[in-house]
Amino acid sequence: MREHHIEASWPAGERVMACVNARPDAQRILRRAWRMANRLQADLVAVFVETPAWANAGPEERRALEENLRFAEDLSAEIIRVTGSDVARELVRVAREKNAGRIVIGHLKRRGLSLLLRGSTAVKLLRLATDVDVQVVAGAKEP
Repeated sequence: MREHHIEASWPAGERVMACVNARPDAQRILRRAWRMANRLQADLVAVFVETPAWANAGPEERRALEENLRFAEDLSAEIIRVTGSDVARELVRVAREKNAGRIVIGHLKRRGLSLLLRGSTAVKLLRLATDVDVQVVAGAKEP
């Protein structure tokens, strides 16, 4: 009878991706993704998409983002920063590149007209990520 070698590392391709930004609920999203990754014995990837609007971010917002990314590092997440004007498209591209089977994203509770006019990254992500499971975590109301 042959002895089977049990692999200590997790199978390649098992990754959970968390979308990180400067909002306060980003750490809650990271915790949710971390728990999911642990349950699946998967690696955790934290992604921040730097949009052109980020150039105008103030020092408070920048500090908040760095704090959220440090929190992701504390959870042993691989940190990925990408640049692009379409957050949902960038997230799908990174998910495919990193073989992430699941994406966890926050969603602002927007009022109807705002959602219709500007759309939502989470809704767009659900439309684009046809080959990836997307978990949308409800966030705070939009200010």
